[in-house]
Amino acid sequence: MKNFHQFDLHFKMHCKEGKLPNYVVIEQRFFDLLSLPANDDHPSHDISEGQNLVKEVYEALSASPQWKEILFLVVYDEHGGFYDHVPPPKIGVPSPDDIIGPAPYNYKFDSLGVRVPAILISPWIERGTGKCLS
Repeated sequence: MKNFHQFDLHFKMHCKEGKLPNYVVIEQRFFDLLSLPANDDHPSHDISEGQNLVKEVYEALSASPQWKEILFLVVYDEHGGFYDHVPPPKIGVPSPDDIIGPAPYNYKFDSLGVRVPAILISPWIERGTGKCLS
C-alpha cells in the first residue's frame, strides 16, 4: 500500500517538488463520494469531470521541473459509444494466429472493432503533429 497515494495531496506535491517516480498511474474515481463526483468518463457520470481530471494532471505535470522528462499518456479502455467517422474494416483483416472460436459461431478473429482513443502529450512531441490514425 505504500505505493498508493492521494491524487490531490501527493501527486500534485510530487510534481511541484520534482519528485515523481519513473512511472505513475492515475486511477480515476469510479463512484461519487460525499463531496467529490466520480471522474471516470463513464455514463451516467458527468464526462466533464473526467476531462477536468485530464486537465489537472496535465497542468501539474507541465508545471513540474521534471516536465522535460515526461510523457503523459491518456488511454481509454473502450471507445465509449461515441460516433467514429471511420468504420472498422470488415474484409482483408488477417487472423493473428489462425485460432477459430468454438461452435456454433466458429469466429475466426479476422475483424476489427471500433477505434479506442489514446493521447500522448510531451515536450518531446512537436506542436501540431497530432494525428487521428485510422
